[in-house]
Amino acid sequence: MKNRVFNVILLCALALAGCEGTPSSSGDASSASNSDRVTETADLSAFPKNIRPRAAALMDAARSAPDDPQSAGLAGMFAHAYGSTALAAKYYRRATELAPDPFAWRYLLGVALMDEGLDKEAAAALRDAQAIEAKYPPLQLRLAQLAINRADPKEAKRLLVELTAYAPQFAQARYQHGKLALDQGEINTAIEQLQ
Repeated sequence: MKNRVFNVILLCALALAGCEGTPSSSGDASSASNSDRVTETADLSAFPKNIRPRAAALMDAARSAPDDPQSAGLAGMFAHAYGSTALAAKYYRRATELAPDPFAWRYLLGVALMDEGLDKEAAAALRDAQAIEAKYPPLQLRLAQLAINRADPKEAKRLLVELTAYAPQFAQARYQHGKLALDQGEINTAIEQLQ
């Protein structure tokens, strides 16, 4: 429950920090294909009964305004906060198609795909987000975790060294960096990071 509350707070903070966006200048929202729209009715049985009405309202709002990235993104955030990561990824993907510039929709798409175990797709979405906001510590940490998942400790180390240099107070990064150093037999680095 504590983790869910944290996720809801994080998702809301990201939304407030700049998810609003306009369609890219290369094409307007109406040029998106109808097949990209999230039009099916979501199965709400995975949501707790007491929040199903709110979930239904957000999903209906996204379906009613298929060219509104904010509606799609907010529906995705709600689904994500309650563990429906595949559904969240659909809504985030739609939001990024409609408004490709906002960092949050790309980042959250990467997080949802990572939660689904789709590491390759998650890495692509997170790299797209990184092109918009290069120094967001949780994003860099997730990219490092994906590098570890694909057995690329050299890339993971590069990302973690960079991250702990510009965000030394980010405890999760120091922990991951120390753990990786320990796995690689770099005892002094491990001790430095884990203190």
